[in-house]
Amino acid sequence: SRWAQRTKAADEGSIRVGMIDIAATHHFPDELQAFRAQHPDLSFHLRVSSSRPLFEMLVKGDLDLAVCVETSKPFPGIVTQPLLEEELAVYRQGGGKLGPARNWGPWVLFPEDSHTREIISNALLAKGAPVEVIADSPQPEVLREMVNLGLGWTVLPTRQAESGERPLTPSETLARRTLVLAYRSSAATVPAVVALSELLQESVINSVSSVRNSNP
Repeated sequence: SRWAQRTKAADEGSIRVGMIDIAATHHFPDELQAFRAQHPDLSFHLRVSSSRPLFEMLVKGDLDLAVCVETSKPFPGIVTQPLLEEELAVYRQGGGKLGPARNWGPWVLFPEDSHTREIISNALLAKGAPVEVIADSPQPEVLREMVNLGLGWTVLPTRQAESGERPLTPSETLARRTLVLAYRSSAATVPAVVALSELLQESVINSVSSVRNSNP
């Protein structure tokens, strides 16, 4: 009986969570810390990776919950729920206004199989900009430093590009991407997964309300 009550309260068992880096380090580090403090006896496992590997781990049953970039092609057996939207902006060394799109680039971007790369490429092509990629990296910090060194232009989430010791200056907002909560459709309901999902959703709602109140 005690075990059942503790499991229902998310204080027993385990939870395996996957997150892309910006979710774990920028959007929800305080929420993850609070969740672990509230459930100290729960076995908590966090895997930080890019979206595609996280979706694949969900499909195989290696994760219970993931926060990923929404994909245009759904993964079999996976259901998603929108969590938050992020702006993707164009960055070049020194920032400033951009000229005609046909003269943009060359680019340093996420790898070709990245969901965010797909969003960026489609948005650039819609603008009439050539997508000449001279280097790629899954690490936003590496892309940011490539731009600072003058190796090329990039497109990054503003939260990552404009933070850190050598932040970039935005030139133009290009597109938006959606981060989603992802689960296996066939998985049994796990109280810990429900509790963490609700905590993340509440955090986003409170953040949006705070921004609206500060900008009446």
